[in-house]
Amino acid sequence: MAVKQPIHWRIALGMVLLVFFSACKDDEPESKPLPPTITSIMPDSAYVNDTITITGTNFDPDPFNMSVQFSGVEAFNIVAASTTAMRVKVPKGATSGLVTVTIAEQTSPGVNFKILTVIPTTITSISPQSGYYGDTVTIAGTGIVPADFTAGTSTVLFNGATALPAAAIINPTAKQLQVIVPDDAQTGPIGLNLKNGTVLETDTFRLTPPLPTVTTFTPTSGPEGTPVTITGANLGVSSANEIQVTLNGINAVITSRTATQLKITVPAGMKPGKYPFIVKVRNHAATSPTAFTVTAPPVASQYLYFAQGSEIRRASITEKDGKVTVTHAPLFTDLGDVSDIVIDKAGNKLYWSSIATNQIMVGNLNGSGNPQLVFEGNDNVEVNYPTGLAMANGKVYWANQGSSSIARANPDGSSPEILFDAQDNVNYAQDIEMEVVGNKLYWTNVGTAQILRGNVNGSGTTEEVFGPDDNLQYPLGLKLDANSGKLYVADSPTAGGVAPTDRLLSGNLNGTGGLTALFESGEGVEAVFAVAIDTKGGYIYWITNNYSGNSKNRLLRGKLDGSGKPQILIDNLESFGNAIAVQVE
Repeated sequence: MAVKQPIHWRIALGMVLLVFFSACKDDEPESKPLPPTITSIMPDSAYVNDTITITGTNFDPDPFNMSVQFSGVEAFNIVAASTTAMRVKVPKGATSGLVTVTIAEQTSPGVNFKILTVIPTTITSISPQSGYYGDTVTIAGTGIVPADFTAGTSTVLFNGATALPAAAIINPTAKQLQVIVPDDAQTGPIGLNLKNGTVLETDTFRLTPPLPTVTTFTPTSGPEGTPVTITGANLGVSSANEIQVTLNGINAVITSRTATQLKITVPAGMKPGKYPFIVKVRNHAATSPTAFTVTAPPVASQYLYFAQGSEIRRASITEKDGKVTVTHAPLFTDLGDVSDIVIDKAGNKLYWSSIATNQIMVGNLNGSGNPQLVFEGNDNVEVNYPTGLAMANGKVYWANQGSSSIARANPDGSSPEILFDAQDNVNYAQDIEMEVVGNKLYWTNVGTAQILRGNVNGSGTTEEVFGPDDNLQYPLGLKLDANSGKLYVADSPTAGGVAPTDRLLSGNLNGTGGLTALFESGEGVEAVFAVAIDTKGGYIYWITNNYSGNSKNRLLRGKLDGSGKPQILIDNLESFGNAIAVQVE
């Protein structure tokens, strides 16, 4: 019979085995992350506090789980991280040597990295030490950080002027900057405003304009109005006010200019003779090596004075053997928009009105001297967009389109008075003319499509001469011929923004008989603001203005009776012509 074993030995054996296997399990090694590696550092050199990019493998996206060492100095500012890259600020105290990354007590092999030494920025010289707008200046020095100037965080200033844009700083290096002198530069030091707030200044840079020179001109002779091309150097300027060309002390109008070439017109009023051209650029003068020969113009049959924008030109018309020759030259310039012209032949004066300056002006008929102010309004009488001008009986008359009134004053501007206003049916008055024999004042009323008249002293009531019932649509320029009892008017609806045919019309001064068309748009009539008549030669003159975009600005003439075709006297005018007057010789 078998003997039964006690059960508690089995329990003891089980406990021994459990302890054994537990001990074996604790002895197994734990799983560790793969060690980090560095494949590149960009850039491979930098200054302290610069941010660099470290790329590699097995990085931790959590910056707090990594340690980056620069030759043993830990970087505490990891800006961003992923498993393959991180951005790190170079720590203070870092020196050139190995950069390592440590994660979970595993450190990557080191990669060499260079710490750049900060060199203080200095300026040692500037070259050249003088120049002018657009010139290149080299600033030499040490410790220049090109990237700061390219980014605009460091700037260059000429004597405190506006900071140069990055585009004006050429090829910056650690040792020099090449900069372009700006248009607002002034004589004084050149300053470097550095990113850290430091301001460095150079020695004085002197702003010195290059001296102009004149080498040749062509043609070498001609009468007034002759176009001349002057060739030289350093003739280009940013402002027309900085350059002047004179011939025998008379200013010539410059029609175009470059650094090496000027185009001018021989001024009106030049006496025959030999005169050098004097070109003055920013108060530095150059004289042509030879003289220009001014020849006598052909004996003119008549002179025309006409407006071109802000200048008044004089045209000489000569007819010989059936050939018509026209020359023209500026007489006065920079006048504002000239709106009407009146000739005072007895006084050798020329009067004009300007809608830009709201003034009545006077100048010598030959263009000499400076224009003088006649009147610009006072508390009682105004000059308000004066579109029409007339002179008779020792008075100057003008039409105020801006205030719908007719006014007059003495030629010296004294005793101004209003003759007619809106209560007298003045409505957007355009041109004004005188019938001296009948002591009547005529004007075109654009606002009501009428030609009105009233007494020259402003007494009585106004009356219609012609109006809409006579198919008048947009009357502008007006001229009278008291001897023949006729008036001539430009009816130009295209100037008012509507399309009916523009016409030059004639009619009786007393308003009888209706209006007769002399010339129409197909014959060179377009947006005509002013007309002039030559009763001796039997011509009507006008300037056509380009409103449609399909025609040119031209000065034309046609027979007063409307016969034949109009003749183009001047083609391709540069600007609008709002005024014209004829002086018969």
